[in-house]
Amino acid sequence: MSLFKVILEANYPKICNQLEKERVPPQSYLFKWLLTLFTNVINLDAASRIWDLFFLDGDIILYKAAVGI
Repeated sequence: MSLFKVILEANYPKICNQLEKERVPPQSYLFKWLLTLFTNVINLDAASRIWDLFFLDGDIILYKAAVGI
């Protein structure tokens, strides 16, 4: 979860600050996204692309995809 926060803060500091201000921890949404490999939040074609990149590049892709969403 901390890696996600670092990536989010580096790319979207205002969003990161607002989520902190509103006390919305990444655990409240990120765990479900990662557990289901995004199939419950995006369409299957996009999720399949994330899966491909995950197998190619590893865990970092999951966090980058989460920041993108």
